[in-house]
Amino acid sequence: MEPTQQKSTEPIDDKYTEIMQKAFDNAVSGTANYSSIDKEERFTEGSGYRGIHRCSCGETSGNKDYLLENGMIKHDF
Repeated sequence: MEPTQQKSTEPIDDKYTEIMQKAFDNAVSGTANYSSIDKEERFTEGSGYRGIHRCSCGETSGNKDYLLENGMIKHDF
């Protein structure tokens, strides 16, 4: 997913941002092996990856996944 417009100079504070903020507030950081489809799922709390992602707008991700309270795993990008 790449943006098609310039990034906003003002932060977006809408219902979607609020939902994601609440989800991340109680999340546990670490790494997951979700790309290894032939292996049992695992989440390693406190660890991180060696790399980051950079979007065409210049923003970068962190190097961690987050285990949300509902059991879903989300990268921070």
